[in-house]
Amino acid sequence: MRTSMMNKLKVPYRGLGSELGEQELIAVKEAMSQDDLCSGIYVEKFEQAFCEYTGAKYAIACSNCTTALELGTSAFGLKAGDEVITTPLTFIATSIPLLKRDVKVVFADIDPRTFNIDPAEIEKHITERTRAIYVVHYAGLAVDMDPILELAKKYNLKVLEDAAHASGTEYKNKKIGNIGDITCFSFQSLKNMTTLGDGGMITTNDKQLEEKIRLLKTFNIKKLPDRTTKYGHRDKEFPFYWDVVSADGEVGLNYRMSEVESAVGLVQLEKLDKLNARRIEIAQKLNEAFIGNPALTIPYCPDGCKHVYHLYTLLLDEEIIGSKDKFMQILDKEYDIDVWTQYCPNYLYTIYRQRGYDPGLCPIAEEIFLKHLVNLPIYPTLTDQQVEYMTEAVLETVDRLTKE
Repeated sequence: MRTSMMNKLKVPYRGLGSELGEQELIAVKEAMSQDDLCSGIYVEKFEQAFCEYTGAKYAIACSNCTTALELGTSAFGLKAGDEVITTPLTFIATSIPLLKRDVKVVFADIDPRTFNIDPAEIEKHITERTRAIYVVHYAGLAVDMDPILELAKKYNLKVLEDAAHASGTEYKNKKIGNIGDITCFSFQSLKNMTTLGDGGMITTNDKQLEEKIRLLKTFNIKKLPDRTTKYGHRDKEFPFYWDVVSADGEVGLNYRMSEVESAVGLVQLEKLDKLNARRIEIAQKLNEAFIGNPALTIPYCPDGCKHVYHLYTLLLDEEIIGSKDKFMQILDKEYDIDVWTQYCPNYLYTIYRQRGYDPGLCPIAEEIFLKHLVNLPIYPTLTDQQVEYMTEAVLETVDRLTKE
């Protein structure tokens, strides 16, 4: 089969990467019936359920993944002059908390198969000022964590995982969220599960980090258990029932998640494996259509890993088709398929160029971004008809460009 303009469909870039329905509406109504809509029973239940799902000892709900990254950075106590090694192929939020603190961001190049940070590149960049490694599980595929954990142990470094794409991802049959020192998740509306537009979660197995993060996410407020009521026991030196304390010199803000968001998160978490299964099914259909075509390379997934396809990443061979840009323009303009490329190597942004970063730092990342990488639409509500239309449009476009 080949598409025709008479059968043209639209395959949009959709702002909702999940599905919302009656269960979420019921959860919202139930959460709204409470007097306290912040930091109540639904937040506690969501955190507990996330621990059970990931296997982590502790989970801390927060307002979004960026604030989760901010809290993780604060919990590590990173300061100006410290260095953190990370990947260039990520959303800018990964390094924003570092830039705010004048921590030097050091970019290590990516593995050309996975598009994740290459463990073999990390050690080249470790110095006496290196304090942490920030990895990103790009597109929903886990970073190769074992060699990174070995490096962290060898050089006494912290490991933070940006798992914005990786709710439900597995590494060697172990859920992401139960590996590094701190893992940060996103529930923004594009992600594989959502908490009504935004939301985040931090997981850790370190009790000290958990206690510090809980302080930092709520103004450094510490409840005083010996104050039985607001009006009862008072201490002569401190006559109040909660205190504001230092968290190893760090000062937090309000990064809390609401009860309504948490109630929706509980429902979404129950649906997550089913939602991810649909993404995997769509990815397999695309893979089956594209495998063996010399102009196309389908996503790579190592044995023992579960790829949840937050993004579907297709590599083009420009020597065969001539131009990635032209390929994308044809799909967009002629077939009405929204394609894009995530992400620009971060050091090419003006905010980094003004700090002295130059092109060429990570040649593999630049080559893949500029010449080869295309992201096709993928989300659970894509129909089989849309998926078939998209595969045929891609193959038609490749055939056309190959003959030009």
